[in-house]
Amino acid sequence: ALAEALAENFSAVPVLTTATDVNHRFAVDVFAEQNGLFIVNKAGIKTVSAKLLRGEEISFFSAGAVKGTLPYGVRELPNCSVEQVDFLISPFEEKRASLVLVPKVIVLGIGCKAGKSAAEINDFVELFLKNTKIRKEAIKAVCSIDKKKEESGILIFCKKENLPFFTYSAEELNALPGVFCASAFVEKTVGVDNVCERAARKGCGENGKLIIKKCAGNGITLAAAMTDWSVSFDA
Repeated sequence: ALAEALAENFSAVPVLTTATDVNHRFAVDVFAEQNGLFIVNKAGIKTVSAKLLRGEEISFFSAGAVKGTLPYGVRELPNCSVEQVDFLISPFEEKRASLVLVPKVIVLGIGCKAGKSAAEINDFVELFLKNTKIRKEAIKAVCSIDKKKEESGILIFCKKENLPFFTYSAEELNALPGVFCASAFVEKTVGVDNVCERAARKGCGENGKLIIKKCAGNGITLAAAMTDWSVSFDA
């Protein structure tokens, strides 16, 4: 794409040698970039492309909505439990595929007692992800109440994982509609009946939804929400 853009600007002739480009086949790595998908196992790109170049059909499964016209030789399966797919698009640990593409669509809501270390938070997040089968690569942000905006353990954890950390006031969190796991103690302490669920939901925007309710352990609470997402095959 860059070569073609430069060629057009300089009235030059682009010389393309990438096999999928030369043979006008679907390029799964370009598709991943256009849709903001994290490539878990890059070696799988070659496996998928090789099948297409041999004239074979490739299959995929997406946990999100699929838009646009499927390229020649690409077939969507309704689920990935019946047979292994060539490439998988999901924020969750699913059945194995030759190539795994992960959308960054999960927001973690967090609450904790003051002074929790980054190591303690990391360990609980790892346990949370393992139990819920959410891929770490799918996390797009961490959210909490504004009273935790200077909590060093959370800040260090987010910096280490290169994740943005957003906080909201009690008033903003209380304004969210929906049913949450309420705690009278938490409400008395910080002014809102639930921090992690409400913060996760708030961080997802208008069309997000809470997918994992409050999980507590070692003075830390976590919840997960998912943004409304889809992938498109139209450039």
